[in-house]
Amino acid sequence: MEVPKHTLEFNDITYDVVLKAGKEAGQTKRILHSISSSCVSGRLTALMGPSGAGKSSLLDILAGVKVAGKARGQVLLGGAPRRAADFARLASYVQQKDVLVPSATVREALVTSALLKLPRSMSKAQKLARVDALLELLELSHVAASYIGDEALGIKGISGGEKRRVSVGIELVKDPSIIFLDEPTTGLDSEMALGVARCLAACAKAGKMVVATIHQPNSLITDTFDDWALLAKGRLLYAGPWGGALPYFEAAGHACPLYRNPTDFFMSLASSSSSLMELAEAWAAQAQQRQPLLLHASAATAASGVPDREPPHDTASVCGSEVQLWQPGTTAAAAAAAAAAAADVEVGLQRKQLTPSKGRSSSLISGVGSFRLAASPSALSCSEGVTAAAAADSDPGGCFYRLCCGGSSSSAAVPFWYEVWVLMARFMRCWLRTPIMAAAEAVQYLILAVFIGLLYLRLPNTLPNAPYDKMSAVFLVLTMLSFTPSYTVLVVWDHERQLLRRESGTNMYRRSAFFLAKTLVSTPIEVLQVSVFAAATYFMMGFQASTLKFLAWWATLVLFALASETLGYMAAIVTPDSKVGVAVLSILLVFLLSFSGYLVRSIPVYFAWIPRISYFSFATDAAAANEFDGLIFTGGEAGPEGVPGLSLLPPAMRTGLSVGGNLGVLLGITAGSRLLCLGLLEAAARLKFL
Repeated sequence: MEVPKHTLEFNDITYDVVLKAGKEAGQTKRILHSISSSCVSGRLTALMGPSGAGKSSLLDILAGVKVAGKARGQVLLGGAPRRAADFARLASYVQQKDVLVPSATVREALVTSALLKLPRSMSKAQKLARVDALLELLELSHVAASYIGDEALGIKGISGGEKRRVSVGIELVKDPSIIFLDEPTTGLDSEMALGVARCLAACAKAGKMVVATIHQPNSLITDTFDDWALLAKGRLLYAGPWGGALPYFEAAGHACPLYRNPTDFFMSLASSSSSLMELAEAWAAQAQQRQPLLLHASAATAASGVPDREPPHDTASVCGSEVQLWQPGTTAAAAAAAAAAAADVEVGLQRKQLTPSKGRSSSLISGVGSFRLAASPSALSCSEGVTAAAAADSDPGGCFYRLCCGGSSSSAAVPFWYEVWVLMARFMRCWLRTPIMAAAEAVQYLILAVFIGLLYLRLPNTLPNAPYDKMSAVFLVLTMLSFTPSYTVLVVWDHERQLLRRESGTNMYRRSAFFLAKTLVSTPIEVLQVSVFAAATYFMMGFQASTLKFLAWWATLVLFALASETLGYMAAIVTPDSKVGVAVLSILLVFLLSFSGYLVRSIPVYFAWIPRISYFSFATDAAAANEFDGLIFTGGEAGPEGVPGLSLLPPAMRTGLSVGGNLGVLLGITAGSRLLCLGLLEAAARLKFL
């Protein structure tokens, strides 16, 4: 299938952020200074520059990814302001860090992406065929059945370069026309990095627009580049074909020494304070000279309705060398501007003249290569915290804004229930293939159950100690069940957060589908583990031998554990990482434990509201009343008839409800807290806190 050709123009892009730390806190810092150029289909464009040059910020703005600061300028797709929904279908974004499911195989990772991203109108056989073709294209066929892996989890997997190609493949599944990648070779050795670069070059040759940031590639990697841009301190120093870079800088009086790696030379230029501003001002001067002609050319192209086409190649003599200026994919608008110029255009540096070769017309009007200036007035203006993307009246907020907020049902490729089904299968595979995680919580439950059972082994019903021991046993059981499930979900959320952020941000699925799928998989597992814990503790402690009472005990512990698990999710969602989450969760649990009615019998009036909303209170009353109801404590001062158990429960432990009433409230709290948790998840995503 022929890949549609596109031109992505960006004009006068500026980007400011407010510093939040240090001596300059509160001040505004400009990250990008009026960056203007363009990228076209069928070419691999590399954005290069030293650390802090602004290349990742520029890539995020071009991709429509949310940025933290304020961006202004204009981004055009095919000469018109891009629309969020259309651009999201065309483009994919590969982040710098690989966020993958360690227990999935390479094929499973791509198949899951295909099932979720490709429309239901495609048959499963067609989707699997596309996955096979991708495995071949990305040179991953030999590791298709291998786990992605994670040493921390004890799962041996594929190499770093192969993981990077898997990340690329996950985005290529939907066959995007435009691919953005943030430093795809960072952290890889030279061979792995070269493999990734060749993969990207193959995608470009297939007709896709590939735009990637690169820090400092070697000569073999640069051979895969079609176009190249050099940034330094947020300013553009060059934008054109890679082959024209050395002659351009030589014409500017900065010749690369013999036998020196050109990328090292360019990085030294970008890091030099003396040459940086000179080169940036020279490039900016060219932009000012070319813009009036481009305005006229773009207006003429838009009026004619003729799509962009590829003009012939042009060359110019630079210091006696033939330099190719126009590359395939250069647009008709810029070609028209060049024809309108009909004369040599002086290079902004004004050091040396670029003289067109004989038989060729001058093409200097748009600079060098397939990059060209956007020709329309600035229209992109994003307020603090809003996506830097094309501004369109019908689509405020940026290209990926709705995607980062979960997306709408109309933007989803498959129905909601199908997303849940596919994600459930992935969660189940992950649980079965990660025995450390699966066994750790189960063993923890078993050890705690045996410990509590032995601590309160076969409690008698005699005064004066039996009532206190039984209440203590109930309190300890609930305490253990409050910490174990909540801390477990809190610890694993760090990786799940990254996975959810990346996948939902690329419209792979809805966040609600992720949350529901995880709930449907984890709940039966949690119920099974708590059931073993409930049975062991109940019978070892010698509670009443009644089926109904055991079932009430089991229901209380299951609902309580699920509510505690939900509390752990809430703490994980509203905190930036598990370390902060543990601190927040510990404080919450201490508050709830303190007012369960066991530790504090006389609750101060200003804390009286806490027991009324605490699931601890209802679980404590349900579990204690279930055991004490029907018991007669004898011995001591009880007398011959004994003392009814319920009369010995302190008023602070009672809620005024029956056991069934407490279970009903626990069920409502558990269900309501799950819905609240989903709301917090959506709010965190909208507030860029996910």
